[in-house]
Amino acid sequence: TGLKQNRVTHKSAAGTVVNSAYYGEDSLIREFMDAAIDIFGKKCLLQFEDFNSNDAFPLLAEYREKCLTYNDDIQGTASVAVAGLLGAIKLRNPSQTDLLRLLREEIFL
Repeated sequence: TGLKQNRVTHKSAAGTVVNSAYYGEDSLIREFMDAAIDIFGKKCLLQFEDFNSNDAFPLLAEYREKCLTYNDDIQGTASVAVAGLLGAIKLRNPSQTDLLRLLREEIFL
């Protein structure tokens, strides 16, 4: 079940506790991201899977401008929620094509 010891952590710029192994020039994630970009180019989608929120947000921010990244736990949940809202608007107004305008006009409690 793995080595029983606490992970090395530090406080991020946002003040949250993050896993130190994920950050810095010599981190495995940096090495992997650099290698993937070298091999597949900047348009390759690299998905972060199952990182806790304290690490997921800083990692997305760090790599946002360097390559195409996605975290399904954060962005996937949001995209499903938006798709549900747009689908509900389309059901209510089947002939409507500007769903984003209608979404902006909605009032949510």
